[in-house]
Amino acid sequence: MYQRFKKLFSESSIYTVGNFLLRSFSVVTMPVFTRCMPATQYGILAVVRTVRELGNVVYETGTSSSSMRFYYDCKDSEEEMKRLFSSLFFFTTAFGIVCSLILMVFGNIFWSRILKDIPFHPYGSLTIFTLLMTSVGILPRTIFRAEGQARRFVVINLLQALFIILMSIVLVVVFDMGALGPIAATLSASIIFYGVFLYYLKPYLSLSFSWKIVRQCLAFGLPDSPVRFGNWALKMANQLILQYYMPLAVVAIYSVGYSVGSIFFEMVISGIHWAVLPFYYETAKGEKESRAKEIFAYVATYNFILICFLAMFTILMGGILLMVFASSRYASAQPVVEIIAFSSIFQFLFFIPSRGLYVMKKTKYMPPLLLITVAVNLALCLLLIPRYGVLGAAWATLIAYAVRSGLTLWISQRIYPVPYQYFRMGKALIAFIILLAAGSGLSGFPILVEIPIKLVLLTLFPVLLFLMGFFEEQELVRLQLQTRSLSRRLLMFLPGHGTGSPS
Repeated sequence: MYQRFKKLFSESSIYTVGNFLLRSFSVVTMPVFTRCMPATQYGILAVVRTVRELGNVVYETGTSSSSMRFYYDCKDSEEEMKRLFSSLFFFTTAFGIVCSLILMVFGNIFWSRILKDIPFHPYGSLTIFTLLMTSVGILPRTIFRAEGQARRFVVINLLQALFIILMSIVLVVVFDMGALGPIAATLSASIIFYGVFLYYLKPYLSLSFSWKIVRQCLAFGLPDSPVRFGNWALKMANQLILQYYMPLAVVAIYSVGYSVGSIFFEMVISGIHWAVLPFYYETAKGEKESRAKEIFAYVATYNFILICFLAMFTILMGGILLMVFASSRYASAQPVVEIIAFSSIFQFLFFIPSRGLYVMKKTKYMPPLLLITVAVNLALCLLLIPRYGVLGAAWATLIAYAVRSGLTLWISQRIYPVPYQYFRMGKALIAFIILLAAGSGLSGFPILVEIPIKLVLLTLFPVLLFLMGFFEEQELVRLQLQTRSLSRRLLMFLPGHGTGSPS
């Protein structure tokens, strides 16, 4: 079991560092855009990004999850592997072309009714071309993750993001293109990297095509599309409703608050998720069911701790993060940051029980589950936004994510029951509440005093867990051994120690 955890930790670390750098690139653009664009232009950019995320769900047709799951069913046969990826490649390419043609002809009708202040040309048309060119990257990324090529996965994503960011900054700052700059930069990158992804996919392609494989993948993957759509609706549709009731400048405030409130979760947890799903499939295939469930419960406990720590960091440092990532114009977004940080706890807790449904190929349960949750979110948005504005949108997100996590846990435990370590999680939750309460009264202090005190509170989290008896004896022993090993390695670099040192 330890070797499995070691591999998971290694790959998770690579994905997390890569995702951290990837999001850091994006963070660089926020201060630039919020200072160099009018708030209305930043609001347009936020809404168009939202539409592009929705479009990605439609163009992928669930192949992101289905290709990963069926990869393990044909892992030992090169011919079956090529038939799988060739069938999916030809299908998604044809589907993307048809969708793009339809949207270019009829898209303006719906666009003008939903996005009243944003013209379809050029914003909508450029987004459609971007979606068509981007979809080719789905299958190569699946291969990288399934075959443990975490470094290649990370490097390509970083290069693509770096290109987009540098070009976006030039177009915004030098050419004063406003929201159109980042949109054009994203399209340019998708065209260039189309060839890169096709190069890595080529060894897995042949002229073979199987409707049977496509149907099987659609049966598994299409139910995942409502999941992705639900994530989009719960995460971003609030902006579309906000722009209907409020000025685009208000949408920009919510967008900044949402970004700051969720950015560290996106950096860390999303990176870990890239490694965890293949880990679940491999463990379920290689271990007895009871043993696999024990491993999943153990992983879930530390996943929960990490989520609590990230929420505590974001809530305690919210005002400071706003000043760093945005400007004083967006100081009113701080309550949004705090509410979104709490909602992110439920957002990423959802992934823990949902993995059991993917292992059991029971994704058919996801659409009704997500539709209920999306309905809750939209109903609350329509009820709360007209009265409370951005805070109404944030509270709708929090409640909807809580509903989704609860429903997913309830369904998953009946299909693939996992003995989660609720008692240990409870101890972590108590420590989380204690430290948040201790830090809640520090906002009036000078910033040079506030920051060190809050950092001390964050470092007390593992200490408090230790004092509450959270850690098991074997974990402490393993930690002690790892600490000694690390100390010996560090001593090798000190003068007078290690091989070859002067006597």
